[in-house]
Amino acid sequence: MNLSLKSIGKVLGFIIFLAVLFAAVFSLMTSRKFHIAFQSLVFDSRQHYFGCYELPFYPEVQKALADHGDIIEQLKQVGATEVKPNEIKCRGFQEGLVFIKGDIEIWYSTRKQRVEIEKIIGDNFFGIPYRGYNR
Repeated sequence: MNLSLKSIGKVLGFIIFLAVLFAAVFSLMTSRKFHIAFQSLVFDSRQHYFGCYELPFYPEVQKALADHGDIIEQLKQVGATEVKPNEIKCRGFQEGLVFIKGDIEIWYSTRKQRVEIEKIIGDNFFGIPYRGYNR
């Protein structure tokens, strides 16, 4: 078998190209933005994909909801069937302290209602991330 440097270079170049392509696709598929877009397009839901340490403490979530009852009423007028705090337990380390963090859950029935809800509150509810679910 007679292999020239040119043919070896082509094979190595192709292998490197495939490795870079695989790394780029893997990076895209595991990114937060991809997951957000996938949930939005396929399931018509809104997810923030923040980790425990990026979320506010649960009392802040409760306070935001209590302080902005007028906005909650606006959300219900445009179709939100439920707006409620969501308690999330986070551990500092395995078998360690538990921190109570949270976000807000907003339930709606149609994509149009979701769009109206997003027009009112944007990307967060007064600094509190929210998840939107289509029933």
